[in-house]
Amino acid sequence: MDLITYDNAQKVKDILLKGNLDNKSINLEFKNINAKVNINELTEVEKSQIFIDENVDMFWFINSLNEEDTYLCVDINGHKEELYMNIGNWGDYKYNIKNMHIALGTTTNKFGSGKEYFSQIEISQALEDENYIYIVKNITDLAGKGCISRINTGLKNDKGKKYERRTRLVNRLNSEVLVHNTKDWMVISKINKQDLQNNDKFNSICYKLIRDIINYSFTIEDIIAEDKLK
Repeated sequence: MDLITYDNAQKVKDILLKGNLDNKSINLEFKNINAKVNINELTEVEKSQIFIDENVDMFWFINSLNEEDTYLCVDINGHKEELYMNIGNWGDYKYNIKNMHIALGTTTNKFGSGKEYFSQIEISQALEDENYIYIVKNITDLAGKGCISRINTGLKNDKGKKYERRTRLVNRLNSEVLVHNTKDWMVISKINKQDLQNNDKFNSICYKLIRDIINYSFTIEDIIAEDKLK
């Protein structure tokens, strides 16, 4: 198991920025936050309106069936919200491959940093073996680069509960867990390397990758909300 190569990381990034949803819809529900996500298109990519001073590209998710406003693809407690993805540089963080950071944002202020972002994934931290590329997050460390800091919300210094939430996240998403450099990494999405060499597969890869990232990100919010309801 090795870190993703530069060429493969660039291919994954290009698929996200240049692909489409392969004429499929993303329809997800999350009961604890009373949220529904309905997406069937992506906008054209443009320079980020959120991270203006950074080398970051951005696109919005579209629900073309929403006659009120096609950008309103998320329903949270009856409130319609936008959802968008930024991909590129991430401040002063030093990664082995530059400009590979994914930040998912929404117009609601209920999640994370609200209109900036609430979920992050670093493509350059992906792992690969002979057959697959694995988009991953570190579940061994509770803080620091690559960890899932958002899932610690409300837990203060309770390490036991922080690890329990990570276990719950892995189980709820039925994720694989890989070991690399003595740390555990949960798999967010998995890409067949043969498909990565086939341009006809790019849109299906794009669809699955985006769906997996959104599902992972909203499931974290759902777990946080679940604990607040106890």
